[in-house]
Amino acid sequence: MTLPRLQNGTNDAIKRWADDLSRRITYLLEQIGPIEFDDQAGSAMIRSNQPTQLPSGAVYYEFVLQSASKNAVTINRFEIVKGQPGRKRVTLQLTHEVLVKLVNDLLDTCPIP
Repeated sequence: MTLPRLQNGTNDAIKRWADDLSRRITYLLEQIGPIEFDDQAGSAMIRSNQPTQLPSGAVYYEFVLQSASKNAVTINRFEIVKGQPGRKRVTLQLTHEVLVKLVNDLLDTCPIP
């Protein structure tokens, strides 16, 4: 999702947004929390605190909040397979109601006018 207003975002605003968003989103399969801030890129990464464990590996959410360069929010679900290097993107399955709630929460918590 592209948000043009993010181009005016400060690093502090992105950090605050990551924290507020992580506290607000409690309805996904895993609780999420900020794991990394990149002040040069003006971005924050949020991931599942405890990925869902599967017999073959694990799956988790990853949100990237980007100001400065891309003015975007990216949401993905990734899978790690035991014995295989790297990760692969998998389908992010959400009901219509959860998708609407997620988009509203992204917009409502964004501290950048």
